[in-house]
Amino acid sequence: MNFQIVKKAIVDTLGAAAEGRFTVVGYQGQGQDARESKDRPTVQVFFSQGNFPKSRGAQYGDVQHAMIYAIGVTASAAAKCNLAAINMADALPTQKAAALAAARDASSIADDLWDDTAAAVRNILMDPRNADLGLRVGLVSDRWVDAISKEDPLPQGELVLLNGTVQFSCQTVEPVGGEVSKPAVGGVSTVLDLVGDNVEKTGVTTP
Repeated sequence: MNFQIVKKAIVDTLGAAAEGRFTVVGYQGQGQDARESKDRPTVQVFFSQGNFPKSRGAQYGDVQHAMIYAIGVTASAAAKCNLAAINMADALPTQKAAALAAARDASSIADDLWDDTAAAVRNILMDPRNADLGLRVGLVSDRWVDAISKEDPLPQGELVLLNGTVQFSCQTVEPVGGEVSKPAVGGVSTVLDLVGDNVEKTGVTTP
């Protein structure tokens, strides 16, 4: 269906314009940046929701499909010490204080990195040159970045992780077609076995 084609187009559009600022999961472009991907935020596209407004004749013709995609953004920053000390029951007060200070520093770095990435994703998708997401004209319309949301920083080992979502919506037209099914193995039996009839059976068996 077209919503799958649009998802791949979003991935390709973001990947082609990333320019080493972030890594797009699933993008198969060439000429990757020499830096390790762990030093860059990660962007991943998920199909979140689709609505088919009911209209007269929709059962027999193409239907509008209003789609919502959740674009996950993950940024991380290294702390100056192991943040596991925050959750250690036997950690000394000085160890916990150092871990908290390192977490604050790393959280600030990850926060700025996440904001820059979310802003880049929004600007790329709303760039007039990407109105059709690289697809044929008219396949996708009404593209819009609806919202940006961010979770709290999450200390993990020596890193602080920051996750969030850029919500992107657009529309397409889905063709109405039947699903191609597989034939039953061994044919279909239409024999009618009457209760108490042990001699004759009424019906036909098709091979």
